[in-house]
Parts: sequence; structure tokens; C-alpha cells
Amino acid sequence: TMTAELRLEFVRATRDRLLYITDTLMHDDRPDVDLAELKTYRQALRDITKEEIGADENGHPVITFPTKPQCVIDVELNFAPLTKEFQRNQIIPSWNPPVK
Repeated sequence: TMTAELRLEFVRATRDRLLYITDTLMHDDRPDVDLAELKTYRQALRDITKEEIGADENGHPVITFPTKPQCVIDVELNFAPLTKEFQRNQIIPSWNPPVK
């Protein structure tokens, strides 16, 4: 079973990856990006660790991530997946963060 600290670390790593991806989209010259929507999404990501992170029956994090804007969905596959040590060790290989 994962500890609360490890659940928080995994949520932070997932959040940080998504923030990194959105960093690449924060340019005024991108016609495919709604900057207001992206800023709102980024703030919701920053706030995610203020929420209580529960655990399911396997100890995996139970938390709902904000819905990704289409511009994030369009480019996300261009970035490497999360590779923190706990994922490489397959402590939680099947966990995918749910979205609202």
C-alpha cells in the first residue's frame, strides 16, 4: 500500500509534467491555443495539491485532475511519459489520473 507521502509525490509529478507541457503552449503566437483557457487549466493544476488525496483499495491516489484543453491533448504525446522512480519500479503501473 502506498503511503500518503508517496501518493502526494506521484500527484505532484503528474501535475509537474502537465505544467511542463503547458509551458510550451504559453505563447501569444499560437492560434490553436486559447490562452485564457490554458491559464485557468494551469491554475487548477497548481491548486491540485491543496485538495485531499485519498486512496483506493490498492492505495493508489484518488484525485480528479482538471479537464485538459484540446491544445494539451494535441501535443501531450510529443512528451515523454512520467518516469519517476516509483513508476519505473511499477509501484502503481496502472494508475491514470482521472479528469473532471
